[in-house]
Amino acid sequence: SLEGEGEPARSTGVAPGVTLLPIPGVRREDPRDRRLEKSPLDKALEALTRARDRFEIHEAALLVQSPFWTPLARALAGRFGWKIAYDCLDEHSAFPANRPEALSGAEAELIEAADLVLATSGPLLDRLLLRRPDAVLLPNAADAELFGALADPAPDPGRLTVGYAGAVDDWFDAGLLSAVARLRPAWRFEIVGALEGRSRGVSRLPENVVFLGERPYREMPAIRSRFDVEVIPFRLSDLTHATDPVKLYEALAAGRGVVATPMRALEPLAAQDLVRLAETPEEFVREIASAAAAGGDEIARRRAFARANTWNGRAAELSGRLVDLWPLVSILVVTHDGLAWTRMCLDSIDRRTDWPRFEIVVADNASTDGTREWLGDEERRGSLRAVLLPENRSFAAGVNAAAAASRGDFLCLLNNDTVVTRGWLSALVRHLRSDPTIGLIGPSTNEIANEAKVEVGYRELRHLDSWARGFTRSRAGRADPVPMLAMFCVLLPRGLFDSIGPLDERFEIGMFEDDDYARRVAAAGLRLAIARDSFVHHAGRGSFRALPDAEYRRIFEENRRRFEEKWGTAAPPAARGARPESFEEISRLAERRGAVFVFPPSIGWDVALVQRPQHLARAFARLGFPVVFEEDPASPTSSGTSGVRLEEENLWVARAGAGSADLPNRVVWSFAYNVPEKGALGAAGTAKATLVYDVIDHPDVFLHPRGLLRRNHERALEEARAVFAVSRPLLEDVRKKRADAAYLPNAVEFARFAAPPDPSLLPEEISRARGRPAAGYVGALARWVDSDLIAALAERRPDWSFFLVGEALDGSFDRLESARPANLHLLGSRPYRAIPTILSALDAGLIPFRLGAEGSNASPIKLYEYLAAALPVLATAVPECEDVPEVEVASSASGFSDLLDRARGSRRSEDFRRRARDRARRNDWSERARAALSALGLAEPVG
Repeated sequence: SLEGEGEPARSTGVAPGVTLLPIPGVRREDPRDRRLEKSPLDKALEALTRARDRFEIHEAALLVQSPFWTPLARALAGRFGWKIAYDCLDEHSAFPANRPEALSGAEAELIEAADLVLATSGPLLDRLLLRRPDAVLLPNAADAELFGALADPAPDPGRLTVGYAGAVDDWFDAGLLSAVARLRPAWRFEIVGALEGRSRGVSRLPENVVFLGERPYREMPAIRSRFDVEVIPFRLSDLTHATDPVKLYEALAAGRGVVATPMRALEPLAAQDLVRLAETPEEFVREIASAAAAGGDEIARRRAFARANTWNGRAAELSGRLVDLWPLVSILVVTHDGLAWTRMCLDSIDRRTDWPRFEIVVADNASTDGTREWLGDEERRGSLRAVLLPENRSFAAGVNAAAAASRGDFLCLLNNDTVVTRGWLSALVRHLRSDPTIGLIGPSTNEIANEAKVEVGYRELRHLDSWARGFTRSRAGRADPVPMLAMFCVLLPRGLFDSIGPLDERFEIGMFEDDDYARRVAAAGLRLAIARDSFVHHAGRGSFRALPDAEYRRIFEENRRRFEEKWGTAAPPAARGARPESFEEISRLAERRGAVFVFPPSIGWDVALVQRPQHLARAFARLGFPVVFEEDPASPTSSGTSGVRLEEENLWVARAGAGSADLPNRVVWSFAYNVPEKGALGAAGTAKATLVYDVIDHPDVFLHPRGLLRRNHERALEEARAVFAVSRPLLEDVRKKRADAAYLPNAVEFARFAAPPDPSLLPEEISRARGRPAAGYVGALARWVDSDLIAALAERRPDWSFFLVGEALDGSFDRLESARPANLHLLGSRPYRAIPTILSALDAGLIPFRLGAEGSNASPIKLYEYLAAALPVLATAVPECEDVPEVEVASSASGFSDLLDRARGSRRSEDFRRRARDRARRNDWSERARAALSALGLAEPVG
C-alpha cells in the first residue's frame, strides 16, 4: 500500500496468507509521471528490507505490474537475490495521465532485468516478444466458483437489464452507451464502478441508465444476477486494444453474454463465439438482443470456458513458472535406522526451507526399525524419492546411490540427525552462485569437529529458530575458508560431482570419506568454505550412536589406514570422528588429586550464554582437579560422542552414563533439576560419591515439573555433604533446614573481562553507534527481565543507544522486538568470547529485573562481569545488587534515565574504574571454587 490518508500505517493481514505492507515515500496523490528515485526510493527499499527481516523472507519473487517500481525491484534483486517477474497488464504509456517517455524507459529496464516476462493479452505479448523472445501469455481469469453459482439468465426480451462492471474512466465510451440506451428506452442499463479520470459524458446519461457507483466485491454476485447481458463499451485506442478485461471472464462464469467494442485483444474470443463485437449503437442493440436470446448450450459453453480459466489455474501456472526460476537442489539423505531422527530432519526441511525448488532423495542402508516402510509411505505421498539398498553399504555408497537417482543442479548432502533453520539452503546456494572459486560449502553448526562448530545460545530445539535467526542475520554474506568440511551438511554443484566423481566407497560405514572428498575438491582448484549466514543443528553421530566404543574405534582406525594409503600422507589431525578419550586417565587423576568433580547434565557445554555450571567446572579444573561435565545425549547442544572428550586441561565433556559413575572420589555437583536418584551415588561395597547441592534460583525459574523440583530439593538438603546458596534470600530460606548452608554467589572470570578488547568481535550495530552514549544488557531475555522498562527508557533517552545481547528463552520480548524504539537494538545471542569486547564499548551495564520470585532471588553473573569491564551498573532493587556500592538502583524508566548521565561520568573516572575492577577481582570464580573446597574439606592439589 502507498503512503497517505486512508492507507494502513503498518502491515495488515487482508486475507489468509496475504499481508498488505505500507511503503513510505510514495503517495497516491503524487503526480502520475513521477519517478521513483532518491529519498522515496531509499525509504521504500528500507521499508521492504525491514519487512524481509520481520517476516524472515529469504527467497522472494517480485511480481511487478507497473514500470514505476523498476528501481525498487532492481535494488531488492541486487541486495537479496530475489527474482523479478514483470506482469504486463496494460499498455502503460497509453494511459492519458502517464508520460510515455517516462514509462517507456522504465519499462525497457524492467523487461531487461526481469527473470520472467508475462503478458495478459495477445497484443501486449506481441510487443514484448520483440524484446524478450521468452515472454509468455498469462491472461486474466475469473472466480468461476463464486459467479458460477448464479442461475442462468432468464431475460424478458422487451425489458432487458444490461450491466457494466468496472471503472468509469476516460476509456469508457459514455456517449456510445447513451446512444444504445436511447434506442431501447425499455431496457435498463446499470453501471457498477467508480468514477475516475475525466469520465466524459457520464453526466448526460439518459434516465434508463442507472449509475450505482463502486460496490464491494462481495456484492457483485448479487448485482450480476440481475444482468441479462453485460457490455464493455470502451473507446478504441492503443490502451484498450491491449486490454484483457477481467469483467469478461466473470460475466462468462455467470453464464452471461458479453458485447464489446472490437478490441484486438478480444478477437480470439470472438472467433470462439464467446464475446460479440459491435461498434455502432445499432450493432450493440442487435448483438445484445442476440446474446440475451442464447440457448442453454451457449450458456453452458460460456461457463465451461470460465471454469477452464480460473484464478486458481492462473496461480498454479504462475507458481510453476516462478519456481522454475530457481535451480533445482537435490537434498540427499542417507539413513540406517534412526527413524525418529529422520522424521525430525525431513519435517524441519519441509517447514523451514525457503528455497522454492528442491527434491528429497533418501537412500536407506538396510534399516530394520520401520524406516523403509515409512519411506515407502512418504514416496507414495510424493514427498520424497526413496532408494532402498539391500544391505548397509556405507555412508559413501548411500550418497552415491541417492545422487544417481537425483535430478538437481546442486547436490546437498544432509545427515538425518540434523534440524535445519530458516534460510539455511538459500545462503548455501547463494554463496556457490556468487563465488565460482568455491566448490564445496557447508553451514555453521553446534556440533562437528572442525571450524564449522560455533558457540550456540540455545538449550532446547524450541529455542533454535530464534537464536539461529540472530546468529545468521548478523553474519549475512559471510563465508569463511576452511580446509575440510564434514559431510553432515554440504552443498556442491552437480557439475563438480560429475567431474571429480562420487564419494569413495572404500571407507567402511563412514568417516574419512569427507576428508578424502575435500582433498579432491582442492585438487580441482576450488575452495571449501563455511557459510556463517547458514545454520544447521547437528545432533552428532546419529547413525554411530548405537555402535559400541570398540567397534567405533575399529572403524575409525581402518578408515584412517585406507585414507593414508590412498594419499600417501598422514590423516588430518582434526579428522572427523577422532577417537574418544578414555576414562582411565580421569580415574588415575582422581586418585592422585583426591577428588573428581562431576557435573550431571544441566545445560550443554557449548552454549553462548555461559552459566554457573560451566564457570565452576572451569574453576575447579584450573585449580588442578579433574572435572567431568556431563551432557544429555538427547540435548541439542550435546556433543553426541559415545564417550568423553578433553575440552581443556583437566576438564572433560562426557555423555551421561558413559563411565563417570565408576570414577573414584567423585564429588557430584548438583542443582534442583538434576539431583541424582537414590542409589546413584554409590552401590554397596563401592566408594560412595560426595553430593553437593547448589541452590541457584527460585524454583519458578526452571521449566521442570514442580513436584520433581520439590522432591529433589528436600532430599538434597538431607543427603548433601555441602549445601550452597547463590543469593542471600535463597540462603536465608535454605538455612531453615540446613543451618550449615554456605553463601556462594556468582562471580566473574576476571582475566577474560579485564583483557583488552578484540575489535573484530564488536557487532556492527555497536560500531555504527560509536560516538553516542550506550547502555547494554547481557543475559537471558526472559520474563524476569523488564522489557517494558527497557522500552520506556529507550524512548525517554533518544540521545542514548541501548543494546540487548542474549538468548530469547520465551516470548516475553516478542512485542518489544516487533515495535522497538529506533535506538534500541536486539543483537541476539553472541559468542561468549565477544562479551568482554561488547562491554568495553558501553557506558553503563543494565540489570532491569522484575522483582518477582526470579529477580528477587537472583545472583546476576553479569553484575561482576560488568564491574570487571569497569562498567557502572544500573539495576532494579535486586538484593544481591543493592549490597554492591558500585551499583546504582532505580525502579522506573525515569529513575534509570536520571542515573544514565551519572553513570557516564563514573565510566570516565579512573577512581571508579579501579574500585569496580578491584571488587570484580575479589569475586573471581577461582575464589568461589576455593570457598567450596574449604566447605568440603578438600585441599588444592599440589603438582
